[in-house]
Amino acid sequence: MRGVEQVIRVLSLLTYDKPAWGLRELARTAALSKSAAHRILHELVTRDFVVKTEEQKYRIGPGAYAWAAAALSRLSLREIALPVMKRVVAECDETVVLAVRNDSQLYFVEKVESSHPVRYVPPMGIPLPLHAGAAGKVMLAFMSPEERRRVVGARLAKITPRTITTPAAVRAELALVKARGWAASAGERIAGTAGIAAPILDARGSVVGSLDLVMPEARLEGFDVEAAGRLLKSASSDISRQLGFPDHDGGANDGGANGVAVLQRAESSGNERRRIRPRRRPVPAA
Repeated sequence: MRGVEQVIRVLSLLTYDKPAWGLRELARTAALSKSAAHRILHELVTRDFVVKTEEQKYRIGPGAYAWAAAALSRLSLREIALPVMKRVVAECDETVVLAVRNDSQLYFVEKVESSHPVRYVPPMGIPLPLHAGAAGKVMLAFMSPEERRRVVGARLAKITPRTITTPAAVRAELALVKARGWAASAGERIAGTAGIAAPILDARGSVVGSLDLVMPEARLEGFDVEAAGRLLKSASSDISRQLGFPDHDGGANDGGANGVAVLQRAESSGNERRRIRPRRRPVPAA
């Protein structure tokens, strides 16, 4: 059992906020001899649980991600969320994905795709940063202040030109997200994509995931972002209640105009109310 405990210790270090380790530093931190650490890492590399970079650093590998994705996809959260996700897609015909949180990262673990021939579907089971994109921002907004300070206080990567990275700007954005109960983003993690997300809370009121509507950014024109935000907020509340959270309001103030401002490149002409895009039906064969 000692060998198993040592392997777990090594893998646990590789999944922390510091993703890349040199052999000597990892051995010292894990309280292992250099030879023992090298032996463990060599075995993990051969099984793709760890990869060795050109800089002679060790990182978590695709084998570990595959196991993590398989475990996450079997959570009861996935079973509860799937019927709700299908209802949201039926309402607006855009892809909906389920994200779960793991410390300072998120993973997408389930998806229900739209019928559009051109659509955006994020990769499943890949660790992603919380600060870039609607799914992660809404989790950050509903974290405890201590957890949020730890993530926002770290150096945030500028993934695209639209990624918000300065602590002051991130805090201001998260305050808006918390007030309205949903987050919006456009091109913050992947250029040309957009998302709207609402938080999922467990019985203790801790944020455990988010429901994220994703689409190509080009399809935002004429799309009722505010109505979609309210729809996701209601859907995530349904999931939260099934997880035991008694009263998930998702924020006292909708603040919908803020979400629309984030996503729309230009003001809509006129004051008519926009609608969530109706479901497209296949054209009957001739």
